[in-house]
Amino acid sequence: MDVIISSNPLYFGKEILSIPSKCCINRHSALLPSYGGLWPVFQAFRSGEKYVGVSVHIMDKKIDAGCVLSYKKIEIGKGDSLADLYEKCFDISAELVCDALDKIRSANYASPEEQFSPSYFSFPTKSHWVQFRKMNGRFI
Repeated sequence: MDVIISSNPLYFGKEILSIPSKCCINRHSALLPSYGGLWPVFQAFRSGEKYVGVSVHIMDKKIDAGCVLSYKKIEIGKGDSLADLYEKCFDISAELVCDALDKIRSANYASPEEQFSPSYFSFPTKSHWVQFRKMNGRFI
């Protein structure tokens, strides 16, 4: 097996990461290294970002910290709910995974030129919920 593709919040330990001959890649609903961790679209929205996005990165021992192979920005529209934004993220995910696989096939592990500020989040705190509500955030 050359590559394992992940699109879930599960942590892959050393044993699973060592199975493929090339690498494990993960599809993440954020512009990594910004908004690594859990609930990335929620965190970006409540922080007042203008964009969310999708990144496909090589997985390593640190969560959401591997080399980004492909990404695409998604503008947050005035009336967008979290469900709308996640739908937009998943609509472009297959294209980005295919792009990442092409780069792996050609051994092109160069990160995209645009860089985003690193951040990492776990579950939302009470203050995060307050900020989300102040931003008129909604789930659907």
